[in-house]
Amino acid sequence: MITKESTKLNNLCKKVCYILLNFDGIEKLIQRLTNDKCCAYMSTWLFNHITNIPNFNLKSDDFYSAINNISQNELSKIKNCTLENYKINKSVFNNDQILYEFLEICTIIEKKLKSQDDSKKNIYCKYIKEIFSLYHRIKEKCSSNNSCDKYNELQQFKEKFSISDNLTFIYDKCDYEKTSCKNSSNAEDDVPCLREKGNSFLYQIFGNDAENIINILLKVTTISAPILVLFVILFKVIIFFWKI
Repeated sequence: MITKESTKLNNLCKKVCYILLNFDGIEKLIQRLTNDKCCAYMSTWLFNHITNIPNFNLKSDDFYSAINNISQNELSKIKNCTLENYKINKSVFNNDQILYEFLEICTIIEKKLKSQDDSKKNIYCKYIKEIFSLYHRIKEKCSSNNSCDKYNELQQFKEKFSISDNLTFIYDKCDYEKTSCKNSSNAEDDVPCLREKGNSFLYQIFGNDAENIINILLKVTTISAPILVLFVILFKVIIFFWKI
């Protein structure tokens, strides 16, 4: 019996095979990437798509086994690559991926903050602030290699954004300062939590708990529109993959 789920899985398999065996549309881009990068991008793209299929867990092992057999075909453009079945909750995967994407594009953001055009500076700065907060939320459940699969990536993030020069650049360009982290580490050698410089009335009362500030304001105001907007910029490194 052909189900909606099996049809989606079959279509996804066809797309993966096309990418592995042809790569006609992105050949020039792939030549600029290492094999490891190609493999990582392909793995995340595939897992993101397969987890959108209901009950994918029931068939994921068989699916990945078949796809990895195809990827070893001599015609495959990605050599020595095993597409990884992360076997984690989709929300956990999304958070990990947002952090990973930030590591990939942080140099681009740095250039944007250095440019004379500051029309979008606040967006980039709020993005950085939220990413740092996300790091601490992930770290609460990822304290060792035994507790999560992305521990090494988390340590890579920590090493990059606990360096004094990198933090000074963010502090200066975004007009931020270090603040205490709620339910997380405040160690000097860790990624800091960020807040706008100055001691505003709201910060004196509520500290860095932005969610609490919003809840209180919504209770005492008649304004129906959202008071604060969370800016999250999702950068897709290989656009071709995400459009398929």
